[in-house]
Amino acid sequence: MKNAFQSLSFRLVGLTAIMVILGFAAVISYSTVSQYQNAQDNAKSYLSSLSAQYALDVQLDIEEALVAARGMANAIEGPLRNGSTDRDSFAQIVENTIRRYPNLVGGAVGFDSNVGGNDNDFAGKGYNDKAGRLLPYFYQDGNGGVAWEPLALGGDSGSELWYDLPKNTKQEVVTEPYVYPVNGEDVVMTTATVPIFNAKDQAVGVATTDMALKDIQVRLSELKLFESGTVSLITSTGMWISHPDDKKLATIEKSTALATVLKELAAGKSFYGNINDSSVGGDRYLSVQPVTFGKSDAIWGVIVSAPESEIMASANDSRNLTILLSLLVVIAVIAINGLIGTKAMSLLRKVTDSMQRLAEGETDIQIPARDRSDEIGAIARTVEVFRTNALDKQRLEAEQIQLQKAAAAEKKATLDQVATRFQQGVSTLIDDIETSVNDMKSFADNMNVMSQQTRTRASEASSSSDTANQSAQAVASASEQLAASVGEIGRQVGQATSITSEAVAEASRSNENVQSLAQAAQRIGEVLKLISDIAEQTNLLALNATIEAARAGEAGKGFAVVASEVKSLATQTSNATGEIEQQVIAIQNETKNAVESIGHISTVIGKIDEISTVIAGAVEEQGSATQDISSKIQLVASGVGSILESISGVDEVSIQTDTAAHSVVETINNLDKKVQALNEEASRLVSEVRSA
Repeated sequence: MKNAFQSLSFRLVGLTAIMVILGFAAVISYSTVSQYQNAQDNAKSYLSSLSAQYALDVQLDIEEALVAARGMANAIEGPLRNGSTDRDSFAQIVENTIRRYPNLVGGAVGFDSNVGGNDNDFAGKGYNDKAGRLLPYFYQDGNGGVAWEPLALGGDSGSELWYDLPKNTKQEVVTEPYVYPVNGEDVVMTTATVPIFNAKDQAVGVATTDMALKDIQVRLSELKLFESGTVSLITSTGMWISHPDDKKLATIEKSTALATVLKELAAGKSFYGNINDSSVGGDRYLSVQPVTFGKSDAIWGVIVSAPESEIMASANDSRNLTILLSLLVVIAVIAINGLIGTKAMSLLRKVTDSMQRLAEGETDIQIPARDRSDEIGAIARTVEVFRTNALDKQRLEAEQIQLQKAAAAEKKATLDQVATRFQQGVSTLIDDIETSVNDMKSFADNMNVMSQQTRTRASEASSSSDTANQSAQAVASASEQLAASVGEIGRQVGQATSITSEAVAEASRSNENVQSLAQAAQRIGEVLKLISDIAEQTNLLALNATIEAARAGEAGKGFAVVASEVKSLATQTSNATGEIEQQVIAIQNETKNAVESIGHISTVIGKIDEISTVIAGAVEEQGSATQDISSKIQLVASGVGSILESISGVDEVSIQTDTAAHSVVETINNLDKKVQALNEEASRLVSEVRSA
């Protein structure tokens, strides 16, 4: 079993399996992460878009009541500002509005005491209460008609929210939802209130509409997302307006899970995130979109939520399917690879057996798998080459034995011929050497005389060369100092040139910046001209509006005041635009002067840069010439030194030549002795070769 684990087939199959498993693991991991991320992104986009859509629906529903209240307030406020005391017409405006809006539970108009006339004059009359105050509340009677009753203020009526608050803040109000009995049934509803102002812009009353939230509750609670996703509506204070659990309606949420959501909602911000929900056994994703109404401070929030398990269900299913398919592919790859590996290893074993027999000297064998086109076939064909080479080796060894015998006989004859030629050649060579030795003795004597004369002349030349060398060294030193001075001047001029070049570039950039400032000032002037034209047109329109308001009489007084304010603002805008235009003209003039000054500076710096460049070029030429002189003088000094060294060398060589001449004579004498010995040794060698 151990040998099986160590086999090549097992290793190949195991390595392939590991690579395939790791590859699929990487693909599955990347695919799973990508699918989860895409699922989360899609869920966020989906939930956020739904919450925004439903928030808009709720806003339109509630603002319908607010628009109705605003219309009643505007219709009542106009006549009231003009001093009208027709309270019945005020009440009928509300009654007609409620009749036109059957989806509203009811609506009211309420005045402070003695507004629209003296309350004593209206006590118990028309739509006034027993004290004479106008406080009628109109409501749907359930039979297709509209009934009314006087409103009660104070106590548990909640009037501090729908009456006192809008009057005191002079702002529209959408109240916190509350439960109110309608036709014998408790209904969650809200009130939209708009303040009514008199001619002195004092809030003296309100116009209100009541809207039941039942339709919104039902519509939102019936919406389903995934399998158990929900849509809810909550106020920034935590009161549930719509919730899948009816028991939570009109109650305050006290759990800490939504604390962060309510905090963001109170700030008017949307929210997306997840909270732990024990009812689904995991996290629940939320998208909260704030809902605002007109100019009121009320903020509600639409919450669209769904369990994480449902959001990620498709991603989980895709992951599981990917894992299953990957396992099947891995198993198939390992099985196929195992079959191929087993068959390949069987053929390899047969080929290795043949190789072993061939190594033992057995050549009468058949090599399997030679006709295959893969690597195993290549190995088998290689083994066949080894077998063929072994057969060739055996044949060559037999031929080699025959060749060695023939070569021995031929060698004997050849040696005889070589010995004879060698003896003849050596004799002639020794004769020539003896003649040359005699000639060399005569030459050595003459060389000894000439070396003595050379030593005398070299001594005289050495003295003259030493004087020339000292003079050349002095001139070279002076030339080097001159070259250093010229080089320093060149560096200083180069630095000045660099500085002036930077100044030119900086002046150019400054000129571009000032040009940009001039263009900006020009554009400001054009914009101011446009503003001035608009102010003149506005002034003309305000004048026309004032004339039309005068024609309208009492009904146009309020419009005349507004037109007068618009005309005043237009005049102020025109005057301010004129002053700014004068400042812009001054800036443009100063900018023009700055452009001219910077241009003059750029010209002067450019001339300085040109002069510096000319100086730098001249200094550079002078430096080059001086350096060339210094180099030449150095060469002269070096040459004189070399001559001096050469003369000294000649003297030394003369001494060495004299010594060598004596050595040559001695060497020639020794050579003569060795030539005689060579002649004797050659004769002995020839005798031994012939006797071999």
